[in-house]
Order: sequence, then structure tokens, then C-alpha cells
Amino acid sequence: FPAQTLTAWYALTTLGAIQTGQRVLIHSAAGGVGLQAMKLATLLGANPVGTVGSPDKAAMLQEMGFENVLIRQADFSRQLTETGHRFDLVLDAIGGTVQQASFAALNPMGRLVVFGAAEFTPTGNRPNYLKAAWRYLRRPRYDVMDMISSNRSVMAFNLIWLWEQKASMKALLSELQTIALPPPHVGHRFAFDDAHAALALLQSGKSVGKVVLEIL
Repeated sequence: FPAQTLTAWYALTTLGAIQTGQRVLIHSAAGGVGLQAMKLATLLGANPVGTVGSPDKAAMLQEMGFENVLIRQADFSRQLTETGHRFDLVLDAIGGTVQQASFAALNPMGRLVVFGAAEFTPTGNRPNYLKAAWRYLRRPRYDVMDMISSNRSVMAFNLIWLWEQKASMKALLSELQTIALPPPHVGHRFAFDDAHAALALLQSGKSVGKVVLEIL
């Protein structure tokens, strides 16, 4: 709960400066952080739009009450252009062309908050290092002068830097306690001895919500 919920909260509030009525694009919305971000954005009076990679995940989100869900297409930039979507805030942990398209869809004063890069996560037991290197070389780069002209910003963080900031951590947790947030969604349960299978599921990109190891 602290890792995923604090990640979503810090991205939305401390960095994202979320405001009532704003449109917020949340990638990987069926994942642990994504689901918490969708719930928090709604509770804070914003209008979250989640993206997922499959119809099954979209259906799950809609069953949970989230009506605005996009199934990411291969050409995500074209998808956003054709649907006319614009956003005030984007939470991204995918990277690559998806991130570039999301930044381009920001309104003036919009913010892109990055907390991961799933495109570099291996999907099997044998990582394709050449493919990873190619993606790394083609990763998004942002021109500060262009950002000034378009009045859009990019921020990135790793929550681990907060662990030793006790005062900040206490303040963030105190803020969360004021929000009527339902428990995290547990999508998968594994016996502790099946930890390798749990990790494989996470790497496959097919997991939803939290993946839990149970100690019996």
C-alpha cells in the first residue's frame, strides 16, 4: 500500500498539482499504481482517463466504475489526435512513443509526471539487449526552450528518495489518511514458494491490481 499509493499520491498532488475538474491521463490504469491513481484522481474531483493494453483490462476498469478508458493502439499519437483528447496532467510509467504522444496532448500549463519506463522491462527469461539499447537511444528527449514556449513541463521521480525523508513521509501519509480511499485491488495471489511465477506474471504485462505473495 505505501509504495503504490504514495507513488500515485505524490505524482498527482506534490508534482502534478492536480485541480478539481482537470483531465488526467493515467497509463497502465489497471496496474497497482494506476488503479490507486484512478481512485485518487476521482476523489480529488478530477476527471481521470485510463489507458490499458487489452479489452479485458478495460472491461475490468469499467466494472469498477471508471467510464473513460482507452485501449492503447499501436499508433497512440494518432489515436489521441483522432479522438480529440487533451489533458492537464499525465502520469506515465511506460515511456517511448506513448510518452511522447502523451506530452504532445498536454494543454498549456500541463504536466507530464514520469515514474517508470516499462518499455525497458524484459518480458521473458532472455532479455533482448539490442532491442533495449535501440529503445534507449530513441527514448523521448525534451527541449527546454520548446517547453517554455508551449508552457508544458516534464517531471520525473523515484519514490525511494523519500524513504529517508521522515518528515515528508509522515506528512504525505497524514494527507492520505484524510482521503476515503478503498483498499487496493488484489488481482492475483501466489504462494510464497511461487514467487518466480508471480514475477513472471508482472513481467508479462497481464497482471491487474496488486500481485500478492501469501505466507501460509
